[in-house]
Amino acid sequence: TAPGYTALTVSSAGNPDTCYTAYIRFKNPKTAIPWLDSHYPDGYDTNSDLLRMYAASYESSYNSVLYGLASVLIFIILFGSISLIYNAFSISVTERTRQFGLLASLGATRKQLQKSVLFEALSLCVIGIPLGILAGIVGIGITFSLLGSSISDVLYGDWAAPLTLYVSPWAVVSAALIGLFTVLISAYLPARRSAKLSPIDAIRMTNDITIRPGKVRTSPLTYKLFGLSGMLASKNFKRNRKKYRATVFSLFVSVVLFISASSFCSYLMNAADNVLSDAGCDIVYNRYGDQYESNITNDALLKQLSSLDSVEEATWIQKNYSRIYVDKNALSPEYLELLSEMYPEELPLDGQNRLSVDAQFFFVSDITYENYLRETGLSSGEFSDSEPPAAIAFDFLRFYQEESGKYCTLHVLNGNSTSVAFLQVAAPEGYEYSGYYSDENGNLVNYFSNTDDYEDEGLELPASDCSVETSLSIATVFDTPPFFLADGYSDGLILLYPASAMEKVLGADLAAYHSGNSTSFLFTAADHKKATAEISEALKGLGLSYSSVYDQAESAAQERTLLMIITVFSYGFIILISLIALANVFNTISTNIQLRKREFAMLKSTGMTPRGFTVMMCYECLLYGIKGLLYGLPVSILVTYWIYRSVANGLEIGFYIPWYSLVIAIGSVFLVVGCTMVYSMHKIGKENVMDNLKNENL
Repeated sequence: TAPGYTALTVSSAGNPDTCYTAYIRFKNPKTAIPWLDSHYPDGYDTNSDLLRMYAASYESSYNSVLYGLASVLIFIILFGSISLIYNAFSISVTERTRQFGLLASLGATRKQLQKSVLFEALSLCVIGIPLGILAGIVGIGITFSLLGSSISDVLYGDWAAPLTLYVSPWAVVSAALIGLFTVLISAYLPARRSAKLSPIDAIRMTNDITIRPGKVRTSPLTYKLFGLSGMLASKNFKRNRKKYRATVFSLFVSVVLFISASSFCSYLMNAADNVLSDAGCDIVYNRYGDQYESNITNDALLKQLSSLDSVEEATWIQKNYSRIYVDKNALSPEYLELLSEMYPEELPLDGQNRLSVDAQFFFVSDITYENYLRETGLSSGEFSDSEPPAAIAFDFLRFYQEESGKYCTLHVLNGNSTSVAFLQVAAPEGYEYSGYYSDENGNLVNYFSNTDDYEDEGLELPASDCSVETSLSIATVFDTPPFFLADGYSDGLILLYPASAMEKVLGADLAAYHSGNSTSFLFTAADHKKATAEISEALKGLGLSYSSVYDQAESAAQERTLLMIITVFSYGFIILISLIALANVFNTISTNIQLRKREFAMLKSTGMTPRGFTVMMCYECLLYGIKGLLYGLPVSILVTYWIYRSVANGLEIGFYIPWYSLVIAIGSVFLVVGCTMVYSMHKIGKENVMDNLKNENL
């Protein structure tokens, strides 16, 4: 990274003043932090990014989010997979109850019956598990081939190395064992239940339908609304609970899986969107002090640069980071709560019940300021009539709080308008203002350089000894900043003024310091790369340095790429879970319909009309959907709350339910059930009624 050679040598021993840096690599990264804490309690640096990749980070909030979301993800996938496999085997075993009874009557023992089912499950595993692992590897391989360069750019930027597919043996073995265990348990439970039946009961299938006295009564309202067909459907639902319970459970699982997956993706996208900031402008050019030697003014330079073909909007701003003093009653409760956490003993109030607040003074070109007033419908007289002019404030902090390890958002002010106090710098005679810093007690210290003697080290004075207090008024407060303020949006309370008001607001010394020190020119453009090249060329033609032209949109593109990656994985996850849920419902309903072919043939042979048959099936669809939603929606909300609690460990975010997923889930339940019913009944309609009546296996 440097134009030179690197020489590695040993240091001269025995010099007690030599400072050393030790680089340590651990065999097990998870032991790094405890070992460093015990050997270097005074402090050390770690490769935190690498430790996160190894899941060895000791950042409590990060770990809480990571493990919380991982637990939700694993739970959703396992729950969906187990329910699908269990339902498939349960229906298959139920369908073959008579077959097991016949084998038992011929001398087959319970163990033999169970072993036959388990052997069948094992045979399916031999085919299904390798295919599943292969599909997973191919799927993630295709994903990396399409998104690998984007993921690499987001993770490493200009130092990006191409991502290659690495198949972890432990992951493959774990997936195979989990799949094998799931299938064997799913097959064993229904096989064990069927093997317990006596051969006669199994052959006659007397336990398949159990009717308890008084449990098949139906409401008179059902008969009035749906007629005899609806009453029959209701009675069937109550007398044959096992088959209906399997269908309702499939729908319940489908609702929980879809809404949980949607909530997971929604919270993930929300978290990423909150953490990633909006740059506002596309290109930034910083004009520093030595570039003011050319006689071109900021306004003249802005006029030339904004006339370029590729530039859409342009302005210039000058910033001053200072502190203002605000009455305690004018501050928001959440901001006061934050300060009380930072200063648990007492808030740092001055004698007038005021608190020191970090603020950013933004001075924008007068033309841009007037245009902004017109765009927002504000009257220029409201701001220019006072002396100094009133400020437009932008109040919405977004920051990372080290103590809690969370990204937080809050407002500083309690209302729309207020008055604040500002300390204007008054430089001692023969000195000029050169900047400020905060001492160990958090007090503001200004330092000044000698205008005549450059060898003089200058003066450092507390702000209270070299300042004049002035009152500033805030006329209105906004949450959302214009494009030229978004870059510094989350650093503190922003006060916006026209450039012509700088001296009145800051005072002569501070205004002189900023006017000749640094100016930021901000641009928006449809094609940021073309605009960057044109701006650089224009500056070069004016004899100004173009090294400080920064294509901010390029950096923002990486953040948008991250959101795109999250979106792709999120929708891929939703599609995968939806397919599992769809397969579950389709398999359960279609198999149950096939098992009822003899029942349907009997109803048709006794005179049920096609219309009555359709009404009966529609009512059954309604019962399935309502029951599935009745159980699925509350559980989905609980899982969504679990996801929220996991994300809330690292981000200040409110609990919400993605209502669009609820609407889609409710509509999809009835749509899928209806389509499956139509498909299954269409197949049955092609079969002969007499053949179905004779078939004793149904």
